[in-house]
Amino acid sequence: MTLFRRHPAEEDLALFAGGELGPLARWRIEGHVNGCDRCRELVAEFFEARSRAMDLAELPALDWSAMASGVHARLAGAREHPAPVRLTWRPAWGAVVALVAVIVAGLYVSRLLEPPSQAVMLGATAGGVEVRVGDQQTLTLWNAAREATPVNWRVGPDAVSARYLDADTGQVTVNNVYAQ
Repeated sequence: MTLFRRHPAEEDLALFAGGELGPLARWRIEGHVNGCDRCRELVAEFFEARSRAMDLAELPALDWSAMASGVHARLAGAREHPAPVRLTWRPAWGAVVALVAVIVAGLYVSRLLEPPSQAVMLGATAGGVEVRVGDQQTLTLWNAAREATPVNWRVGPDAVSARYLDADTGQVTVNNVYAQ
């Protein structure tokens, strides 16, 4: 029985092969590897790669004092003759500045070209619900029985609600209109 519904991540299998997992994670992955040939092969490959890397980890004999004196000599030379600091203009910065300028100009022009906003007016009468933009009527929901129809309406800044009662049938018609 495996303890994972899916295969563990390759990173976890590599840590398992190196013996670098905690006891609970090691127990879970060990249970999965015992029942999964694919993961068992991956762990074997990781273990072999780790063994080869450890063989390469042996450092050759170096003259550390000669290396240190060479580093100190180069540092002393750098202090005596510091390299001049040059500020260079990189082409990438030019492209970024040009892109920002184009975006700012586009926003400015789009503000100039956008039509002036007109207020949306909502209203309700016994004849129906009306939506007007400026001085032009754009939408009217007519009440079928316009004469002698009791109406109850509420008008807000962005919505209107009208309820019409048909005196003959007793049915109520509700119109709700929202504007943005």
